[in-house]
Amino acid sequence: MLLLHGIVSLASFLSFLEARRLTEAENHLLQRTCGVRAGNRKVLYGQEVETTEAPWAVSITAMMQNGLQTLGTGTLISPRHILTAGHLRLINYSPCDYSPIDYTLNPENLVVFFNTTCSTPNKCARMGLPQEMIYRNVVQMYHPREYIGYTCPRGKSQGDMLIMELDRDVLPNEYLFPACLPDPDIKLYEGLTTHLYGFGGDPSARGEKNAQILKRLDSQIVRCRGIESRSDLDDIICTESESAGLACKGDSGSGVIQKIGGKVEIIGVLSAGIDCPIVMKRQQESIRAKQNLFMAQDIIVSSIYYSDFICQATGVCRKW
Repeated sequence: MLLLHGIVSLASFLSFLEARRLTEAENHLLQRTCGVRAGNRKVLYGQEVETTEAPWAVSITAMMQNGLQTLGTGTLISPRHILTAGHLRLINYSPCDYSPIDYTLNPENLVVFFNTTCSTPNKCARMGLPQEMIYRNVVQMYHPREYIGYTCPRGKSQGDMLIMELDRDVLPNEYLFPACLPDPDIKLYEGLTTHLYGFGGDPSARGEKNAQILKRLDSQIVRCRGIESRSDLDDIICTESESAGLACKGDSGSGVIQKIGGKVEIIGVLSAGIDCPIVMKRQQESIRAKQNLFMAQDIIVSSIYYSDFICQATGVCRKW
């Protein structure tokens, strides 16, 4: 049997037949048009952005009894597919269950918001930011069968990636279009500049500015440190910001972007890092002691490593 990353059984493959995968023609069109404009609870020291700067960034929320709850950030990769982190919705699974788990998940009451710099309509209203939000419901989700949580004794996470399928397509326009997936053969290198967009809160900001406003964090790919037990995993990328910034709670699932040939490509999704309040406290201590700022890393799950999984689940394929 041909074994692809995240696809380990015939039953898992058959579950894709029920999905609304892109047709070959749709995929060809997407590859020609993605990543270009048509005719945080998780960014520490991030820069606020306009809706037109990151048209692929979406806010992922859940409808709860007391209203919408922000879960994290995702990236539009096709008119009907969102790429994000698996741990946003896999919390009900035993984090150390190494046995195969269901490939498809119940999307429950998930709502995705587009064309906005606020995570929810209520947040926009409170801040006086009138925006013409677009929303879609999630009808299906897919994750690599190898998903394992970070809290396992062996200290590794695998497959922290999730694809959300929308109930209706979103039409690309000047303010909303999908990011491209990179060529599976591309090689990343240390020092490569990347950009992360997330709806996380920023503990360095005051008042409402701390609350789930879309921000950008510019970082570089660096050698991973402090996670030696995961160093054998090819799906892990580490980034570090020159400004000592960091992605924070609520930015989970944010797309890590680079621009190649004028096109926006998502090279991975934010998986983990150190809590921002802890980082900020340690940096304030460094300043008082007149020492170099404490630098923390973000851990990214590579979309390049999981390109086969994404292709099979969504029909978004760089190679066919």
